[in-house]
Amino acid sequence: MPFQSQKPPLELSEKDLGCLKRLAKSRTEKHATVTRARMLLGFHAGKSISAIARDMKTSRTRVDRCIKKALSQGLKAGLSGSAPSRPSTADLG
Repeated sequence: MPFQSQKPPLELSEKDLGCLKRLAKSRTEKHATVTRARMLLGFHAGKSISAIARDMKTSRTRVDRCIKKALSQGLKAGLSGSAPSRPSTADLG
């Protein structure tokens, strides 16, 4: 029996789903944004992270990070390429 994902499903409204489909087919948006939209659509359709990575010829880690970000911070964060903000560790004192 294949591994069952422990991640919750990606809940999308009709508006969000339409936006992702439009982005996934776009030829004018940034390639990274289009790629992330395709990853999120695949996960929403029930594909495993490994299957998405294999289909898109990318690493599982990249797909997993995109999906985790979308699940925890929202769809907009999942589509952005920036790293989440972290507190500075520099000692200024």
